[in-house]
Amino acid sequence: MLAAMHGKIDCAQRLLNAGANILMFDSVHVWTCLHHAAYPGHVDCLQAILSAAQTTPVADLWLGRGLARFVNIRDDHGATPLHLAARQGRPGCLQVLLENGAIVSALTGSYGYSLLILYAVS
Repeated sequence: MLAAMHGKIDCAQRLLNAGANILMFDSVHVWTCLHHAAYPGHVDCLQAILSAAQTTPVADLWLGRGLARFVNIRDDHGATPLHLAARQGRPGCLQVLLENGAIVSALTGSYGYSLLILYAVS
């Protein structure tokens, strides 16, 4: 999570190659490493995590219903990584998440409103 949060792609890649558990949540915001990569806009870390999610045994265990379940995981306020990327204006992250099954119409839950994502991704 720290590597994703700070955009340390070399460190993140080493951890992912060593079998780091990409499915853990932090204890503050209940964010996954995807949330931590999407919020500050670390596209390369986001791509590496999503690539690992498609190949690791840990991912197979929890992601039996497909990558979309992981991509659309919610934090303690109901925000997905796509919501965070949209709020922060991170078009590269939006594109990567959308290409990997992020749901555009997902409601944020306890924020009390839906976040309509109207961002041109080219």
